[in-house]
Amino acid sequence: MLDAEPKPGVTAITATVSTATESDLLAGELDIDEAAHAEVAHVHGTKEWAVWIGSALAALIALGLLARRLIGARALRAEGAA
Repeated sequence: MLDAEPKPGVTAITATVSTATESDLLAGELDIDEAAHAEVAHVHGTKEWAVWIGSALAALIALGLLARRLIGARALRAEGAA
C-alpha cells in the first residue's frame, strides 16, 4: 500500500518479493504524466438527463401498449375456445 497518492513525474519504486525459500528485489520507475493525472469530473447536464428520462418514458409506454395488445389477443383466443 502507498502512504500517499504519487505526484506527477517520475517516481522510483522498489519492491521486495519473498517466498518461503527465496527473496528478490525489484526496482523500477513509475512515470505519471501531468495530463493523465488530472481528474476531470463527469457531470450530467440537464439536457442529458432529459434525453434519458424521455427515452425511459417512451420505452415504458411502448411496453405498456405491447402488453395491452397481447392481453387483448389472449382474451379473444380464450373467448373463441370457450
